[in-house]
Amino acid sequence: MSSTAFLLQGGNGGEALNSASGAKTNKSYRWIQMVEDTVFSHIAGNLTTISNLETITHLAGTGIGGNFTSLAVSSGTCIAYNQ
Repeated sequence: MSSTAFLLQGGNGGEALNSASGAKTNKSYRWIQMVEDTVFSHIAGNLTTISNLETITHLAGTGIGGNFTSLAVSSGTCIAYNQ
């Protein structure tokens, strides 16, 4: 398996996060996949105007790619995959 395929399939692992997980900081996530409708109270990374992704509902089944350095879930459940 190529290293790209390994990463795209979550080969570096990740974390299932919900509101009980608390804020995750000093991280390096490459993909966030919504398992349930999810709202972030905080999200930081390399996307321009990333704060626009806070306090809105991200529907179950959708995903966001980038380099995410911190996040906090206020409702719902997501999987944050490591770089």
